[in-house]
Amino acid sequence: MFFCFHNGEGAAEIHTVLMISTQYSQIQYLRGILQKYPDKFQLGGTADNSVLGMSLIESTQPDLVIMPAYMNFWNAEDLINYLLPRGICPTFLLLNDEPGLSLGAPVNSRVAAVFPTELPPEEDLLQALCAAAEQHGRKKREPPAREQHDQAVQHSLEVMELLMGLIPLRTGEAQVEFGRLRVGRSDCWQLLGSPKPRNDEPFNFFSQIDSLEAVLHDLFAVLEPVGKCELCVYRESNLCILLAEGQDEPDWERLIGKINLALAPYSIPPLAFEISDVPLPIERWHSQCKDLLQLRHKRFFFSPPFLQPKTVRAYQSTATQGQVRDLLSVLSLALQNLARPQLVSSLGSLEALVCHDMSTDLYSFVTTQLSVQYSRLRYNFGLTGSDDEFALRIRQFSSAHEAFEAFRELFLKLYDQLCNENRSSNQLIIEVTSFINQNLGEEISLERAAGHVHINATYLSRLFKRETGSSFSAYVNERRIQRAMQLLETPYKIIDIAGMVGFDNAKYFSQVFKKQVGKTPQQYRTELRKAGGI
Repeated sequence: MFFCFHNGEGAAEIHTVLMISTQYSQIQYLRGILQKYPDKFQLGGTADNSVLGMSLIESTQPDLVIMPAYMNFWNAEDLINYLLPRGICPTFLLLNDEPGLSLGAPVNSRVAAVFPTELPPEEDLLQALCAAAEQHGRKKREPPAREQHDQAVQHSLEVMELLMGLIPLRTGEAQVEFGRLRVGRSDCWQLLGSPKPRNDEPFNFFSQIDSLEAVLHDLFAVLEPVGKCELCVYRESNLCILLAEGQDEPDWERLIGKINLALAPYSIPPLAFEISDVPLPIERWHSQCKDLLQLRHKRFFFSPPFLQPKTVRAYQSTATQGQVRDLLSVLSLALQNLARPQLVSSLGSLEALVCHDMSTDLYSFVTTQLSVQYSRLRYNFGLTGSDDEFALRIRQFSSAHEAFEAFRELFLKLYDQLCNENRSSNQLIIEVTSFINQNLGEEISLERAAGHVHINATYLSRLFKRETGSSFSAYVNERRIQRAMQLLETPYKIIDIAGMVGFDNAKYFSQVFKKQVGKTPQQYRTELRKAGGI
């Protein structure tokens, strides 16, 4: 006979059961039994390994868990020790056929029964489940008590979980000292730091910090002088650092002091660090560690370097060459108009496109276009040659951010040069207009005038328009017609006057004259004679 459990209001309470087992037959056996008693129990989930089981416990928070006492990575004792201080520990039914199973007092309080490795018959199993459910109900009704647990053990478990699948580790065996992990062909140090709890609550990097990227950016600035590093937040409350080994071992006490000093302005409690010494090649690393290391290629495009595997897609967005060309046009106009904010903004937008696209092809396209744009702008503005853009093309950058910093410096230098040139533009225009007035009877081309003042013709055309409000050719024609009007007061023939002001064709001269004055040269002269001007 079996009895039902009730909550405080007298309604039947259904208890959720999680099964962790590597044997599919056990899971099916339990599933079949629970389906017969839907008013008492429901199967909340199954897992074939302890790591998945841990994740399900944290996400679903079942009432009862059935699992072997010993499993790879997470033994039942380790798992309960991890869950107790977090206040979400269910009641366990363990499977064990090894003699001498010894569990500590806190762990024993969460274990309702221990069976052999095979599940018992249906009646015995249901009795055990009912007893476990009753025990779990009593625990839930008890006032919360502060569980006594070893912070070092908890921290070691975090390290072990991060390195799961490397080698079998047991609670307490994680070293307090620092050790090395072998990453590919080189060694790196791994540091796992956890802030001290606030008000007995674990610190959460994601929910208790306004800008995690700003925090890790400052932290990266501290670590970069020591060596190349990878940063990520692990399980929300832990900071994982992979630091490439240098020639000398770092002064850990001093380095940790610098780390905590960098985190202090963000109101992050001091971090306590611990590490496990597991020198294994990268192919034996857990997939999460592999993903983290493979992000080095991605991080070439996106800075800072703490982009985590699960957040890559959130940052990644495809850009088009059309977007790039639009921004290059904005950049060119910003330099022409000497608009520094627009110049800086366009370069920042280009960098964002490249970094978030994370494509080598786009990076190559943009940097090539920037180099071409730089050379073209220098030529158009009549500036002397420079090897800066060539140096940029052959330079090897460690990140896209570094490349854009170099381009930003280069284009701002060009901006300053143009500002200096602009200060002397009035004198330049005076020289050009004087040259035009002195050579009205000759061929006056934009190229010839630009050569006279030693600047680029395109730049002169743009500068002339900006300073005078008129195009170069329009200004030349205007000055020629003004000179022709003066000569029409003399006895010179019209055909001769046309040649004297630079027109080889008298008919064309007449057309231009009429367009500007409103009458032909002959009409203008006739009116002058009638008025007595000749």
